[in-house]
Amino acid sequence: MNSVNTVFIEGEAEQQVVELSTLLDQYSKLPEVLQEGQEGELTTEIKKLIQENNWNVVFDKLVENTQLLFKSEDSQFEGSFNLLLSCFRLVEDDQLLALVEKFTQLLAQSDDSRGYLKLKVLENLYNSVEPKTELRYVVLKAILQVVKKHQLYNAILAILPNLKTWIKNWKVDTDKARNMYINIYDTLKSGELSVQAYEFILLYLSSFTKDQVNDQAKEYGQVALKDAISIPEVLNFEDLFLTAPVQALSDLPLFNLAKIFLDQDLAQYLSFIDSNANLAQEIGLNKENDLHKLRLLTLTNLGTERLSVPIPYSEIAAKLQIEASEVEMWVIDVIRYGLIEAKINQHDETVTISRATHRSFTKDNWENLDQALTNWKDSLHQVIQILKTSSNQFQQQAAAIKESSASTATKPSQ
Repeated sequence: MNSVNTVFIEGEAEQQVVELSTLLDQYSKLPEVLQEGQEGELTTEIKKLIQENNWNVVFDKLVENTQLLFKSEDSQFEGSFNLLLSCFRLVEDDQLLALVEKFTQLLAQSDDSRGYLKLKVLENLYNSVEPKTELRYVVLKAILQVVKKHQLYNAILAILPNLKTWIKNWKVDTDKARNMYINIYDTLKSGELSVQAYEFILLYLSSFTKDQVNDQAKEYGQVALKDAISIPEVLNFEDLFLTAPVQALSDLPLFNLAKIFLDQDLAQYLSFIDSNANLAQEIGLNKENDLHKLRLLTLTNLGTERLSVPIPYSEIAAKLQIEASEVEMWVIDVIRYGLIEAKINQHDETVTISRATHRSFTKDNWENLDQALTNWKDSLHQVIQILKTSSNQFQQQAAAIKESSASTATKPSQ
């Protein structure tokens, strides 16, 4: 009949609806109690509507009175709301989306302080609707509101890795998908979950093509640039710079600052800051954090340039503008971040980097990779030719030995 596929309460449709309306009437009379056999106003109205087969109005009436369920005790809270949710399975699809949106917003925006219980009800509803429908989009929107309002951020951490796939499955339009990405970003950001939030602002920006970029996208592009600079865990800037909204900011000083983190080094950062002191103050740069990140990235760059070549401590110290005695600590730190693999030779005071992460993959990088693959192909071809030649020589020698052995065996004895 509709896109709700879980039944919470046993019973016929009319019985469940009347049971819910009776419960709502009881809550509306508190602290008074309905006497046995006494029928409340809502129940009388609902029964009449059922007789008239006017189900659309029935469900509207039930949802309109949702706030009465907040009078339930903690132990009855989830069960009371589940009674309402069970009625949703009776609603036709053409009415269901609007009804669910109305209900979830009443729940999310209520002043009731029992955030965890509200979240439980929304989770029940989320799990009860068809996975590949916009209904889940509507419910998740309310879940995020409750999470933010009641600071229940841990409740959504487990589902974050699946959200991109889920949003795609819901088949919502591009604008709604973008709104959801920003909604998730804002929610996580308010909970100081900056690393997780950054992933979703990146998804938002990645959804734009060059001709779709608008003022809001540019605004969030600047937000993302600031986030990328300030979040210690963000060390890859290439994905951000590939987005159309960020590319549209190329004339801004903030863009040029962030580009240093993309493919430049510590010396260029210090020079930029000296020339743009007002910008640093305006966007609230934490210079100490920036220096730490740039030293990590500068050493990574050095590794890509000098792969498998011993690098003296003195050279690393100069590049990172640190004391030679601090080099080992910084090398270990860069290894810990997974940016390089290296061996430290304390006797020779050198560092040999065997693997280094490319901070950006430029045209030169592609050309170098192409040349390396060509060289590998040529070398492999040479090895194959050598093996073929050796195989032919071996076969010829084997044939000669076999022929010689046969000749010796048939020669008459004297």
